[in-house]
Amino acid sequence: MKTLTIILSLLITYPIYADIGMGALNIPAGAKQSALGGQGVSIYDDSFSFLHNPATLPLMQNSAGLNYKTWYADINIMQTAVNYKIESIGGFGLGFIHSGVTFDEYDETGKTIGELSPSDTILNIGYGRGLIENLSIGGGVVLLFNTLDDTQGATIFALNAGALYKLKISDFPIDAGMSIRNLGPAAKYEDYKASAPMHILAGVNVNLPWYNMIVPMEMGLKAEKFSFAFGLGAGYKIAGMGELNGYFGLPATDDVRQIAVGLEAGYIISGANQIKANFTYELLKTENVLNIGVSFSY
Repeated sequence: MKTLTIILSLLITYPIYADIGMGALNIPAGAKQSALGGQGVSIYDDSFSFLHNPATLPLMQNSAGLNYKTWYADINIMQTAVNYKIESIGGFGLGFIHSGVTFDEYDETGKTIGELSPSDTILNIGYGRGLIENLSIGGGVVLLFNTLDDTQGATIFALNAGALYKLKISDFPIDAGMSIRNLGPAAKYEDYKASAPMHILAGVNVNLPWYNMIVPMEMGLKAEKFSFAFGLGAGYKIAGMGELNGYFGLPATDDVRQIAVGLEAGYIISGANQIKANFTYELLKTENVLNIGVSFSY
């Protein structure tokens, strides 16, 4: 009876459940990455960069970030990340993500008998270092603690790996990255097994000399589905004060995200110490969602 009740509840609320459990690993981390179409394998100037590609860690400035995301179907997501670089050793990163939702629980007749509150807690540990000039590599471990109800849940273990190469073409700096994420065995629930959604992605980010312009592009496989994303960023730096940037993202083949826009404001406190605030608005197929983030670099 308990199993039947859970199955009925999940069938009725399938759009909600799809991004709880394994689907939580498909939701992009970071407001800036979300604004650029959910991509991040070739971007390393943000606290959440290493969650997309651990090879960005030796290139990132020491920072800590917090991002709150209101995902579709009333799923609330809190994302945090911190990284620290030690010269001649490499960069280290720690990420923590929690997501959850509450919906009605039904019996076999469709009558409401209570509530279910499935949730996910994701721990991401990463390390990266320079291999040769202009080339860095990295790896990471992902632990996902998934709870469906009082009796069912699972712990998912997966690995991440990535590489990033910096080059110049016609005096334009280009960052080329590749990452493999969520590589690991299937998790066993009470009645079935489920595998983590593996991502194999490659991307480039062209840095243009006008108004902080960046043009990132990314393509590959996400959970066995072809994915392509295009982004555009531009802004203005005020010497000694900070910067203001705007972002636009267009995933061409994605089941959920359709278009995204974002705004980033940075203020220099002193020297390399800077605080940034990010706001991203994502237009989805079913409803629109918000990202609000803040980060501090030191």
